[in-house]
Amino acid sequence: MPLGGLDAASSQELLAEHHPALSFSTRLRVVEASAGNPLGLLELPTALAAAAPAPGPPFAALPATVRLRRAFVPELVGLPAATRAVLLAAAVDDSDDLGEILGAASAAHGAELPAAALEPAVSARVLTVGATPPVVEFRHPLLRSAVLWAALPTEVQR
Repeated sequence: MPLGGLDAASSQELLAEHHPALSFSTRLRVVEASAGNPLGLLELPTALAAAAPAPGPPFAALPATVRLRRAFVPELVGLPAATRAVLLAAAVDDSDDLGEILGAASAAHGAELPAAALEPAVSARVLTVGATPPVVEFRHPLLRSAVLWAALPTEVQR
């Protein structure tokens, strides 16, 4: 049975109880980035407080705690290299356009990567691929960050 995240009001309530000193803007960032995931709501404020602000699009590289890594990175273990390359391109790209993501992944991978390279990630429920227009969407915002947490620094720099 699929479970959804907490709604915005419940997320705010949980943050107020566990992280009462959060600023309003940080609270909004955490609610949006966690998509109501209680573990994300509890862990992200700690990770954000410990990390320097990262350049780039908002939430492209959320900082991680050990608990967040344990919760989300295992979903990526065992995926083929081509799939991980496309996932990484999707994680760092501020667009959800499949063609743009495949182009970036192919350039970084050094070989043409087809849309079929995403099938293992779709089967693992890491993301979905929409048909019209062809777009890529991570199942959860923290999975986007998990792709970055699991990537080697040299992979991210490509």
